[in-house]
Order: sequence, then structure tokens, then C-alpha cells
Amino acid sequence: MNKLVFVILAVMLSTSCKKVIDAVDEFTKFNMPYETTVTIPGIANSFISDGTNIPKTPISLDIPGFATNSSEYFANNKTSSELVENITLTDATLTLILPEGKDFSFLSSLEIYLSAEGLDEIMIAWNDSISNDIGNELTLETTENNLKAYIMKDTIAFKIDAVVQKFIGIDYEVKLNTNFLIDAKILGI
Repeated sequence: MNKLVFVILAVMLSTSCKKVIDAVDEFTKFNMPYETTVTIPGIANSFISDGTNIPKTPISLDIPGFATNSSEYFANNKTSSELVENITLTDATLTLILPEGKDFSFLSSLEIYLSAEGLDEIMIAWNDSISNDIGNELTLETTENNLKAYIMKDTIAFKIDAVVQKFIGIDYEVKLNTNFLIDAKILGI
């Protein structure tokens, strides 16, 4: 009987401890969003109308580097770079801002790369099969790689590689929203 009571107490204690650890673990995570705008240049051609199917054509767009401000995010969340354990990209979305009434059906596929000084460029998000009825918002698959080394840098840069399948005669302005999940120890916990 004593053994049974001991086993039951041990199970209850370990379950409670796990719940406490999981709850504390959630307090050590926070999001770091980045937003930037990029222009996909149109091609001036008076012989082809906008939206006409064309042979699939790769394009590459470099988005200028920008400050990560990671130290500020860490401080605001009561941690520091030394306590960060893991950084992953959880969300990446493109929203077509201009021209109004247009959509992403001009694309066949799209990949987003992340780079930082002294580090290799790495693919962080993609959509390999963009449907023709996609609309003006494109949600991307994201990598599970630890991106800590990149976000710890003072500046990062994105690059978009895409395959265009329809002619666009005017510039398209696109907003890129990304969300990085920071998993850190808060106050050493």
C-alpha cells in the first residue's frame, strides 16, 4: 500500500512539475516582428497586356539591410543576447499593396532568403506552388532552422527569388511581414 501511495504521489508531483516548467517556458518566449516593403518592377512593353501568360521567368529582388534592434527587443523582454537559446521564423506573409485590385497570380513560386554579415545566405520561407486564385495575400512555409546567429547581428537583409508566370507592366508594391519567435531565459530562468 505504501508503494502505491508513493507511486501516485510521484506521478502527481512530476505532472505538476512539468506543468510548472511548461508555464515558465512560455514566459521565456516572445515574438519579434519585422516589416518591410519591396517593389517588384514592372516591364514596360506596349505589345503585351498586363496579366498575359509568359514563359516562367526568374527574378531576384534584394531588400536593403536594416537594423535588427535585437538588443532592444531582448531588454524589453527582460533578457539579453547571452540568454537567447533559439530563434525561429514562425510566420512570413506577403501582402500586395499596390496596384489595388491585383493579386499574386502573376507568380509561380517564391523563396525568401536571409543574410547577415559574415554568415551564409539561408532560405527561410517559400511557396513552391502559387495558385491562380491566390488573392492579394501570400502566406509562406517557414524553416525550422535556428536563426539566432542572424538576428543577433546588427543588420539583416532579405532577398526574394521568384518565378513570374504572367506579365506585369507596372510596379507592384508588396509588404513583407515576418515574425521570429525568440526562446530565451528570462532573468536566468
